[in-house]
Amino acid sequence: MTNVNRSSVDDGLPPPWLIVTGTIGALALVFLLGLGAGQEWGAEQWGPVASWFAGALTLAAVIVALRQAALARRESMRLQLARLVDHEVSRRRECIEALANLWAAITGMQMEFAAWTEYLGTLPESFDPRQQHRPAPRGAEQTWGMETREEMRRFSSEWQNRIEPPLFVALLVLRGTALYEAVGALNETINDIKAQGLEPIREALTDGRRPDNEPIIAMWSSVIGCRSEHLTMARQHFSLTREDVERYV
Repeated sequence: MTNVNRSSVDDGLPPPWLIVTGTIGALALVFLLGLGAGQEWGAEQWGPVASWFAGALTLAAVIVALRQAALARRESMRLQLARLVDHEVSRRRECIEALANLWAAITGMQMEFAAWTEYLGTLPESFDPRQQHRPAPRGAEQTWGMETREEMRRFSSEWQNRIEPPLFVALLVLRGTALYEAVGALNETINDIKAQGLEPIREALTDGRRPDNEPIIAMWSSVIGCRSEHLTMARQHFSLTREDVERYV
């Protein structure tokens, strides 16, 4: 980001180089007057009064112009800083919102995940997917395979609709920030759940076996365990306090 130095004490003073130049000029003028008086210079040495007066006016005009230019530059820098701060505040709010939506989706999925894994744990150790399990609505036959496939489809649909959209947005919005790697690691764990957690369960149900829930439960616990770390990092890097944002900019 751009570094902008500001001072609340000397906002009304000219820049240091102008003060030094004016001081040196004044000392040179005093020296010249003293030298002329000591040498008893007359009109021939001093020149016409009009030239001196015109030169003084020119010098004063230059000094005023330089001062106005310095003030304009300082005001431009102040406005630039204000724009940068406002932009950074908006960016941080966008990051916070993306992270909040992601964790709202994950925590909202906890009850659904617990109910689904509990259902899987109640299945018989082995069953025939083609065997009728219970009467379905309207008297149709419902086999074990039909029921387990429906439960698998329902859970997968909930997962895709709740978690995948905010995760995609968070990965885009947080790119280039301090939390991008942390969310990327969370995304890898979620991908492991889909590839190494859901697929073995789907295969077990298709074969008529009660699936082993322990691996996917451990993966889900790893996901939930990232919440405190993300919250701490968000407080550290996405502070909305004006002083913190100005210091960063």
